Amino acid sequence: MEWILEEEIIEQITDDVMINIRMAQQKHEVEKKLLTLKDRSILLVKSWERSSADKAYIYDLITKFRAFTKHSENVRENLAAVCFYQYLPSGRVIVRQGHKARNLYFIINGEVNLSKVVIDDLTGEEKVVDMGSIHPGDIFGEVALLHTVPRTSTITTKTSVDLLLITQDDFNNILRSSLTKKWDVLKDALVHFNYFKLWDEETIRECCILSKLKDFKPNEILLGDGKGMVNYVHFILKGKCRLIEHMLVHERSSRYGMQYELYETYDPQLRRVSKKIAESDKLESNQFDKFIPVRIKKK
Repeated sequence: MEWILEEEIIEQITDDVMINIRMAQQKHEVEKKLLTLKDRSILLVKSWERSSADKAYIYDLITKFRAFTKHSENVRENLAAVCFYQYLPSGRVIVRQGHKARNLYFIINGEVNLSKVVIDDLTGEEKVVDMGSIHPGDIFGEVALLHTVPRTSTITTKTSVDLLLITQDDFNNILRSSLTKKWDVLKDALVHFNYFKLWDEETIRECCILSKLKDFKPNEILLGDGKGMVNYVHFILKGKCRLIEHMLVHERSSRYGMQYELYETYDPQLRRVSKKIAESDKLESNQFDKFIPVRIKKK
């Protein structure tokens, strides 16, 4: 088999501190994505034949993976006792749309493609839609198991892949309770807004799959200055936020008093605004009505 021929990673140390740091960072990424022959051999031991040492080894192994760190120590110990390993070459169908869900899958190494068969609204014919790909560290299959619904998409290996599997029975015994609680919190957060109230159950479920709950501390930046999840729309469940705009201005005196020349990103010309500063909670919408707009010629 292909994975048996893969070479183990040999750790090397140099005299250059920066190179050693970079190598340590690369090693950390490797630990998340590649398995050694020893890792695979222990994962291939059937769950009922695993010794305490085997379970401890697997526990330490899965703790390195991001998807498992969100679970408690007790849950990880239970998963280490029952999860099993599977290697698949490229081009293999892992799950098929419409089929019954039987396993939860975690990608250790490799990539898989998602596709979905939909009905064309105009022609009534079936067409296959590419849904993208998922990568090492991702989990798939939990939604169908959690809601006892058929698979919503077909997943095919894009490259050779290393997978960890959790059977439906083990999922129900170990993960269902905690995942149901988290799912209910997320669903309640969505229906809190009128924006989502007209959505059907399937659409809300799809939205929950893509959604995240995140807590922010006071004065923490949500978005901006190179920080935050820029690909997400944010809905505030609790608390207040301040919107702060950073502007490039040039101060100038005139017969109307001190003014700014404000550089607009959407207009190459400048406009002037008052220097007067107001507290954010006392700012009125008509405060700027008295400003006298002046066009500035381009230099």
